[in-house]
Amino acid sequence: MQINTSTSYAISMMLHLAKSKRVVSSTELAKSVAVSKRYLLQIAGKLRDGDLVGVSMGSNGGYYLLREPSQITVYEIILLLEGETRILSITGSDDTEQTLFLAFSDLERRIGHYLSSLTLDILANSSWPECLKIVDEALAPYYDSLRNTTD
Repeated sequence: MQINTSTSYAISMMLHLAKSKRVVSSTELAKSVAVSKRYLLQIAGKLRDGDLVGVSMGSNGGYYLLREPSQITVYEIILLLEGETRILSITGSDDTEQTLFLAFSDLERRIGHYLSSLTLDILANSSWPECLKIVDEALAPYYDSLRNTTD
């Protein structure tokens, strides 16, 4: 799965907001993500329309998270900006292509579960090894259920 640059910036923006725990001006947010203010406003508009961020007007205005960082997943941000993404599109119908389609469909489902377990809170407050441990623990019941269906 490859995500667009704008989606990567959106995740970075959301992480900055999660770490800040306050209203953040568009100027500060653009600097932290290293994008132009104009580009930031475009991305932020999508996040606002998707009910992930709110906007406060005025001299102390800016952006803020509409939910707790523990309630916003990386997968949710990706889906908002990218829509449903497919790793592989199959056009044929022979057995090899169908097997490949099933394998990649399973991979997509696993990636979705993984990214759904990765919240802004985890990313903002944990080192990468800690993130992996937290997500692995969260996914253990899912992987156990997969093993039970294949046994």
